[in-house]
Amino acid sequence: MKSLLLSVLIALTTFTAQARFQVAEIQTFPGYIEVTYDQEVNPGATDLLFVIDDSGSMYSHQQSLAKFAEQFVNSFINNPALDLQVGVITTTFMQPHRGNLVKAGTHTFVNRQTPDAAAVLKQLILVGTYGAGDEKPFASLVEAVSVAKREGPNAGFFRPGAALKVVLFTDAEDQSQETPDIALERLHFVAPVVSVDAFIANKANSCMMDDPNTEPTRILEIVRLAAGQSFPICQNDLGPSLTSILKPVNGGGPIEIPLPSLADPSSIVVTYGSQVILGGAVRSGWTLDEDRNVILIGSRVIWTTQPEGTRLKVRYVPQDWR
Repeated sequence: MKSLLLSVLIALTTFTAQARFQVAEIQTFPGYIEVTYDQEVNPGATDLLFVIDDSGSMYSHQQSLAKFAEQFVNSFINNPALDLQVGVITTTFMQPHRGNLVKAGTHTFVNRQTPDAAAVLKQLILVGTYGAGDEKPFASLVEAVSVAKREGPNAGFFRPGAALKVVLFTDAEDQSQETPDIALERLHFVAPVVSVDAFIANKANSCMMDDPNTEPTRILEIVRLAAGQSFPICQNDLGPSLTSILKPVNGGGPIEIPLPSLADPSSIVVTYGSQVILGGAVRSGWTLDEDRNVILIGSRVIWTTQPEGTRLKVRYVPQDWR
């Protein structure tokens, strides 16, 4: 058996709105090869990050969101299928706290184990209105997922293998240097599945914009790229929109798994630890996109719990071996 490391043979990256996996190792066996991928899959686990505008025009919007903190928390605490934790950063991109998770006492995020989680989340949401007027949610996001922040003030929030759901909450356009595609790509460095939703103000939804002459074009673009949803920030009842955010938290588009060589389709076996993923099932298993040479794992696969560090593997016979 030979072990062929990625650094020697291949530098293969895939980037989509839903998943980003890289080949970590290729092993050659008699009659087939086995490919191991670098990302963990944390079944059902989602890290939900609110990016809340803390500029002067946001008082009433923050109050509206905070009003639903208890309902929002109960919706995932009472749902054993959701392993969710929720944190907040702001759109102010200024030292020394840029990209840091907001703190409520000793808490920087809430989950099922957080005492009085609804009250803590409400404190996290009410970030105040003394932040910068040049809102930079993309820059704050990129900073939040940096190694320095993940190993420092944001430690413990971004879990290996968990999906990442970002919710932008602002009445203004993004003013970061980062473009929507670059910001989204940075998020894929820390999560195999990423989605972005947004509560916005624009002419189409009749919510009052911070700058009446500037539409949130960049924000809508990152939502589009991430196959997310946008909602009016000024709606009286945010409850239904917040509920709809939770519904697709483990779904969205497929996970894309690149193959390092052309495979005999009939020989492909996809495994996650002891679990064999069903072949030929678009939503609840995997299919092969032969044109792009990628395996698509559907959004409704029911992942089983595996030991920590378990990786996806694909075994197949290369076509040129036939």
